[in-house]
Amino acid sequence: MRNKKGENTSHYVLTIQNLDDDCLLHIFSFLSIIDRVKVQRVCQRWKILSHTSWRSVKRLSVRQHFWGVSDKNNIQIDRYILKRILELCGRFVTHADLSNENEYYGSHKKIRIQSCKAIFCIIQEMCPNIRSINVGRPCTESTVEYVANHFNKLTHFAIQGVNDKYEDYLSILFSNNQNLRYLSMKDCCLTNKCLLNLKSESVEELCLDDCSVGMLQHLLSSLEQFKKLCSLKFVRCRSDQASWITSTLSSISSNLTNLKKLDIYLYDCNFECIECSCIDQLKNLEILYIGGNVMATDEIINIISNNCRKLTNVRIYNSDNITDVGLSSIASLPNLQYLSVRSLEMITDNFFKIMFKLITLECRRCPNIKNDGISKLILASNHLKMIKINCCANISALGFSDSVIASRNDKLTVEIDSSEIDDNFISNYCSITKYGDSIVRKIKQLCYNCLKSSNAHASCIHCCDITEAL
Repeated sequence: MRNKKGENTSHYVLTIQNLDDDCLLHIFSFLSIIDRVKVQRVCQRWKILSHTSWRSVKRLSVRQHFWGVSDKNNIQIDRYILKRILELCGRFVTHADLSNENEYYGSHKKIRIQSCKAIFCIIQEMCPNIRSINVGRPCTESTVEYVANHFNKLTHFAIQGVNDKYEDYLSILFSNNQNLRYLSMKDCCLTNKCLLNLKSESVEELCLDDCSVGMLQHLLSSLEQFKKLCSLKFVRCRSDQASWITSTLSSISSNLTNLKKLDIYLYDCNFECIECSCIDQLKNLEILYIGGNVMATDEIINIISNNCRKLTNVRIYNSDNITDVGLSSIASLPNLQYLSVRSLEMITDNFFKIMFKLITLECRRCPNIKNDGISKLILASNHLKMIKINCCANISALGFSDSVIASRNDKLTVEIDSSEIDDNFISNYCSITKYGDSIVRKIKQLCYNCLKSSNAHASCIHCCDITEAL
């Protein structure tokens, strides 16, 4: 092969150095912090491009993949390291997440950055464009006080694990940030008086997770003013006050008429009798996640189905008070595209009616749903693209005949994960996918040791990874 100059190019070997600058910058944008520092030492060209690539770093995070630290290392990011990194990317960072919860994302653990005043002094100095802060669990009250007095352009704010000692500082923070659109409070024990300082015209998303309701009147008064709220998460909240659930639901229904997404999970140790009609005005709801024996009942689900006809995405979970009666009303929604049922032991597959526009179905730990019901749904719902089954004892991959899958005119994937900690196997996965006229079955079963192995392709004589085209 010869180029335009007549030179023989058959012996040329393409390397990464042959890529133009734009391609390299795109590759560098996927690198962790440690790898970004390392590529600066490769050559002069990469050093220049690496400095340019820091523009793509918009988020300061404590997740392991962000920093590029191995699973075996336990790293504390101190002020010196943070300052050196922010010298390179601080002016581009818009979001700082210092949440120190011990959460796991597969094998990814979080790295600890202490949420203290000194850290936020550095962030305030070196990140002039910061708009979003997750304080996590602040070390002291002075941390929140500093954030409240020095950050006044925030649009997103999250905090967790604080009590009423922090209330005044949160009030200052909300007053100083009049463009705050998103607020998340987790595991907080406040009177909620600080919520009254939020600008009602700007707040669009509110998340209260595992919080004490505190003074009920403060919460109700704040809900009354959030006329433009589009998304509300009200999960595992608690109160000792009588009839607090009914009062809260009535306030949500009557005041938040523009609400499009509602995630609500409630339990009540006092067995409060809820008036079901208190949640019948949310006619603009499009996404509903509802769970717990208090909220997820046939009566409430029926009322929601009859009044919230715009629903497209529904998840119902963790309740013994849901039967086929409630699920049948959900199945009748005209625009339903996504349905998830989780840990509902009283339901069967009789609620599977013709859900014309359903695209995705997810079933998890529903022991009475069987292969026959899923097969009937596959035959009836023409738009169905994905079915996810997890730990449903009466559903197996062998229970789906090829004729049922082949009856589809378009692509359909059925994923079945029956993973349980039995016989030393914790990963037991099968997928059935129709591509055109062919059906592909994939079976993957890994034992505990192979699943935890750093080698992604590791498998012993007890494991299997099979792909079969029919």
